[in-house]
This record gives sequence, structure tokens and C-alpha cells, in this order.
Amino acid sequence: EEAKNNGLLAKAEPLEKAFEALGTIDFELVMEALKSSVKLIAVYGGDPEACKLMNDHAELLKDILVQAIAGRHPARPDKISEEQYQNCRAFLAQFIGLERGRNHSGKVFTVNYDLLLYWAVLHDIMDINWNDEGPVYNPDQTLLNDDGFRLPEDDYDAQYVAWDQFNASHGQTITYLHGALHLFERGPELAKLCWERSGNHPLMDQIRSALDEDRYPMFVSEDTSESKMARINKSAYLSKALRSFSGCCETKGAALFVIGHSLAANDAHIFKRI
Repeated sequence: EEAKNNGLLAKAEPLEKAFEALGTIDFELVMEALKSSVKLIAVYGGDPEACKLMNDHAELLKDILVQAIAGRHPARPDKISEEQYQNCRAFLAQFIGLERGRNHSGKVFTVNYDLLLYWAVLHDIMDINWNDEGPVYNPDQTLLNDDGFRLPEDDYDAQYVAWDQFNASHGQTITYLHGALHLFERGPELAKLCWERSGNHPLMDQIRSALDEDRYPMFVSEDTSESKMARINKSAYLSKALRSFSGCCETKGAALFVIGHSLAANDAHIFKRI
């Protein structure tokens, strides 16, 4: 939607019509369709100019996707003020915080696939006091940061962490119901890009590098609840995420707090769980 509103797609005719012809708003599907068409046109002796244009547009879509993301997303964590971080963490602490040793035992489910929640949770707020072992963290803003990702079983030196679908869900406090920009399917694994494990390489740069390697973020961008469910059912992580949310809704005495959601019909699959 951001790419369409900003005219990014319209700059490359007939790229916008390719989305309409395929009946989708899924960037990955259109990219793959263009690349497949290039191969088939070459086999059937089609127009070389059309081949080149489709190949160029497949590459251009990567830039458009990044531009659309960047249009509504800070480029770096330091673009967010310290006050904003503190306010956000204080709010999150009411659900997944450790306050004076007391665990709030809550969970956070997000339908946003940006990096803001990830950045906020990892942004440790420190007291002005220090002891012999280092900084003393503010107990009111210590968050239970467990998104279910662990070191890969077969590669402890990997530059990413992988979702532990068999064990992590028991203590998982943060779940991306519709995926996220830093989550990538990597063979049989779902990998999460990391700043610290990649040699402090910014996540937005890592996302662009992944696109250059024809790897796409795992996020649900479909425009109807039915098509979103079709995407969710194809992913072990996404389907498990929705089941976990459903389990929380079914817990006797549980409270549900909703913030920043449009409550539109295209998320009916979530409302049904509530």
C-alpha cells in the first residue's frame, strides 16, 4: 500500500499492472513470476526486450520494497529518541516486565512486522548507578525478552538465530502474528537476523543484502483475512503463533489489551480467536 500510495510502482510501467494481472499484493510472488516468465520467454523465442524489462523490474521490486519500508521506518535505532524508548519500555513492562522481582507473566502479540518492538525490547535502560560488576538496570523496565529464537542446533557460530519450535514456545513472551522484516525462511529453519551476531551490521542493511540474494522476509501482507489465513497455514511459525494467541484468549481470567490496531475486517482471523 505504501509503494502504491507513493507512486513507486507507477514509475515502472507496466509493473503496477503485473500485480493486478496476478491478483496479488505479494512482492515475492510477483518477483518470482517475473523471473519465471523471463526463462519461459527465452525458451519460446519471445521478445528479448520484454525479457530484459521483466528481469529489470524483478530487480527493481527489491528496491521498491526497501523504499516502501524505509518510508515508514527509521533507518537506524538511534533515530528514535531516548524518551520514546523509555516510554515504550515502561508501557511494555506492564505486560512482560519484571517489577521488583515480580513477573507479570504476560505475553505480547504483534501484527506489525517492523523492527520497532524488537529495537525497544533490546534497548536496555540503565540506572545512573554502577556497582563493581557494571551498570545496574532499572528493575521497573527489565523486560522478559523471549521471542522463541535460539542458536541453531547445528551451527552455534551462525550469524543468525533460529526459531526453536519444539521448546521455546513454553516461555515465549513475544510473538509476531504476521511475521516480521527480520525473519527469513532458511531451508528447514526460520532464521532471525541479529545485529550483534552479524558483527554489528545494521538490520536494515542485512534485509537489503538478503533481498539481493533472492531471500525475502517472512511477513503476511495479503489484503483479505482468507488470503492471510492461507499464508499463515503454510508456515509452522505463523500457524503456531495464531494457536498460541488463541490459547491465551481461552485462558480463564485472562485480560486482553489491544492498542494501535485498525480493527478492520481483513484481520477477521484474529477477531474470531478473541
